[in-house]
Amino acid sequence: MPECYTHVWLGNQALMRSGNTVASRPAYIAGANGPDPFFMYRLWKQARKPDLPALALRMRHEKTGEFLCALINGASTPVQQSFVLGYIVNYTNNCTLSPYFDAMTAPGAPYARNRWHLGADLDSELYYRDYKTRLVPLHAGTPVLITDDLAQVATLLREAIRQVYGLETPLLALADAYHDNIAIRRRMISPSGMRKPFLRLWQPKRNEKYGGPLTARMQPGKKLKRLPMHWQNPHTGEEMDLLLDEVLALSEQTAALCITATMRYWLGEFSAEKLITLLGDNDYDTGLPCAYKAAPPKEKPTETGDGEHTPPTSKEEKNQTA
Repeated sequence: MPECYTHVWLGNQALMRSGNTVASRPAYIAGANGPDPFFMYRLWKQARKPDLPALALRMRHEKTGEFLCALINGASTPVQQSFVLGYIVNYTNNCTLSPYFDAMTAPGAPYARNRWHLGADLDSELYYRDYKTRLVPLHAGTPVLITDDLAQVATLLREAIRQVYGLETPLLALADAYHDNIAIRRRMISPSGMRKPFLRLWQPKRNEKYGGPLTARMQPGKKLKRLPMHWQNPHTGEEMDLLLDEVLALSEQTAALCITATMRYWLGEFSAEKLITLLGDNDYDTGLPCAYKAAPPKEKPTETGDGEHTPPTSKEEKNQTA
């Protein structure tokens, strides 16, 4: 999976391309990190309750489209909507870039079996393009949510998780996941590299399943290796002729399109059916459809001539109400 700054960098590009803005920049960055902060929840503990890392895996592979729809329909404030737009960016980035990462880390590829190194190096490469340094600072890619913004995001996530995955997740645990993510990400920044041996000793081996080897993800990353133009999608077998910048541009364009469609849906200018078709219900690692069918978001209430809002009255909704 791409690292945090890559998501934020592509999120910035997508937002500019779409011509839209967000009300809360911190919430947008948090959304662009998707469920990744959950992997850092209580990373130093053997038993984590609730098991947010296991939940994060489900959020990447199960009912992804349905979860996006739950977030879209549940976002009722500008902060929550900013988070949702960022979360959509995380989804499209993973679905687009993960097959490329798999190809570049396959046996014989430039980053053979070094997926985490590729993520760190790409983060550094993108940051270097803008700021001429490979050391990505904490605030550039790590979500820093505090006070009311954090409360609104946690509330939105809790309700969407309950609707889609049937889990009752404490608000405090969701908030702590973002705090833990900041604390651990801070340890993963070491200009001199002196923190690396201590970080290797600190992270239990059993937790690498969820958090990945933290030492491989440390900043600054190394200079990005030369990556081939011709590669094969390991999940479809399709032969591809795309440079890294072209893959990044494709992810950026897809995210911009989904951002615009979601904004139009909130304004009542885009139908629920078109939105779910556009977003899809795809696995984060393969970009292919999940084994679960996503439920479309509910239609926005229609407005009558006297200004009152009347919900849609389809036959299906009447039966559900009954």
